[in-house]
Amino acid sequence: MQSLGNSGMLTVQLALRADDKLRDRKEALLNERKLSMAVNLASSSPDSSTAFVEKLLCAERILQLNEDELYFVEDGSTGPYSPRNELEALYHLHQLLTPSQNPITNQSLEPGTSSNDELSTPISQQSTSPSSQMLQSLENQDSNTGIREAAKDEVVRRLMAYGGDKPVEAGERCTGSAEQELLTWAERNGVVSNVEPAVFPSTGRGAVATADVAVGETVLEVPETMIISPLTAMESDMADAFSRVPDLDEDTAALLWSMRERHVSSSRWAPFFRSLPEAFHTGLSFSTATIDELEDTPAFEGLLAAQQHLRSQYAALFPALTNAFPTVLPASSFTWDEFLWASELWYSYGIKVQFSDGRVRTALVPLVCLLNHAVSPHVTHFSRVDPQTRTLRLPAARPCPAGAQCFLSYGPLQSTDLLTFYGFTVDDNPYDAIQMDLELPEDDLLPAKQALLTARGLGLPLFVTAAGVPSRLYGALRVLLMDEQELEVFKGDPRREKISDANELAMGATFLGTIDALLALGQRLREANLNGDTDEMEGNDCRESKGGIRGIGGQTENVPPSEEGSHERGLRDDEEGTVAVAKRYRERQNRLLLRIRRSFVAWFEAAE
Repeated sequence: MQSLGNSGMLTVQLALRADDKLRDRKEALLNERKLSMAVNLASSSPDSSTAFVEKLLCAERILQLNEDELYFVEDGSTGPYSPRNELEALYHLHQLLTPSQNPITNQSLEPGTSSNDELSTPISQQSTSPSSQMLQSLENQDSNTGIREAAKDEVVRRLMAYGGDKPVEAGERCTGSAEQELLTWAERNGVVSNVEPAVFPSTGRGAVATADVAVGETVLEVPETMIISPLTAMESDMADAFSRVPDLDEDTAALLWSMRERHVSSSRWAPFFRSLPEAFHTGLSFSTATIDELEDTPAFEGLLAAQQHLRSQYAALFPALTNAFPTVLPASSFTWDEFLWASELWYSYGIKVQFSDGRVRTALVPLVCLLNHAVSPHVTHFSRVDPQTRTLRLPAARPCPAGAQCFLSYGPLQSTDLLTFYGFTVDDNPYDAIQMDLELPEDDLLPAKQALLTARGLGLPLFVTAAGVPSRLYGALRVLLMDEQELEVFKGDPRREKISDANELAMGATFLGTIDALLALGQRLREANLNGDTDEMEGNDCRESKGGIRGIGGQTENVPPSEEGSHERGLRDDEEGTVAVAKRYRERQNRLLLRIRRSFVAWFEAAE
């Protein structure tokens, strides 16, 4: 930290990271909103602190935007932009106002990602901390301490309010032998934990805080030696066999290792494997009946492709490996069911971690696997092993009181990804978006329209969420529906200006027609499923529609409405349960479409 300013004055200077790929766009937003990157505070009064934090927060929200969030930022808006963005901004401000804590400069890699491109979560959905900032204050002036603490108290107040409007759900401490063995084993091997296994009505097994955990304090701290990674597999007694398999990547080696290690009672990792569920029930293992419930939803084609990828991967490995290495890879232990179990383990429990050697690897971290997902989590940063302490530390991004379930963020994932890799969705998922796949007119004007879209920064594809229809969507629709004369004479910004009354009516009709087609399709499919008329629906070519939807969300299935989700899934361990998950997913799809329709109609009528 550097000293700057006059006695009794606190100055916080914000700065964009030089390697931020969104730097230019963020600078433009800051300039448009006339937001200063340096904010001063000279008083510790509550009113002054509130105004000070609000000024900082308006700029910090922009610095913390990811690419998906930038798409939906509207002119003049100062946020909040998303739950992820708000929590990152507040947590980073808390760090800046806490001299003993260093600002975050590393990426926050979220769980559920994989190096397998066919099944991995899109990079655009991974959370980042794109700003590198520093607190500049007069540390040697006692008068600054009170000012800084007053500002930090205001940030903590906001963090406590964030996601804190829901009652604390009481959990029952796990007394089972597997959970107790896991906790004892972890602590004996140097894991520092302020959580322990518990069972909750809404999520099944999770992690309950054993003490009040304040912002920045440790939820879990795990020695690097207690983290399972591909390196664990490559250093095992299976390494020789792995080294003789051509083109075997390290993630697949880790998956194969876990298939065998799961059943080795004398393994060092036995307490961890004994604590895992017998079945995961993610979308990767959904039955045909369950997937049929998802026909013509965003999840349908993706789930089929994901399951086919796993089967192709297994076929490429076996029986060739068991024939070549019958002792190390016996056929009895490397069945399709074992392969599917291990695949779901790594996809749903694996997180990306940067190890002390600088390498980023997919990892399984004991006890961290207990933490369930929430839109308003307590933990968001868990991606880097400290090279000095050789530990992976999970700090609390917001307070977690003793007795409350402690949640992790799996990332700003759409419901399709949550369903595929974890087997659940959450209520009113703020990250769900519909991609509007429009049928563009094939005419001589299309090249000119596409050039205008590019010039105005309105390129395809177009997305919309329940939060509202973004101006770039209806701006692009206006351009796509221009006639030749309008294309010649219009020189304005289609996001902000109507092109003509006729064009505006066509834009509204096109948007509503696309949404209504999707709603009608969902209704037809629901009626067909109720009547058992699936063959008739196939004859109606029901898989084709104008709009392609991605990631329509729903609440956690078979439990009271909640924004949390558990990949433990102990509440739905049979086909009937997963079919219910799929039906709820479809219901939420239609609910989101209706909300989008109402939002657009309200905007359109107000604009007339």
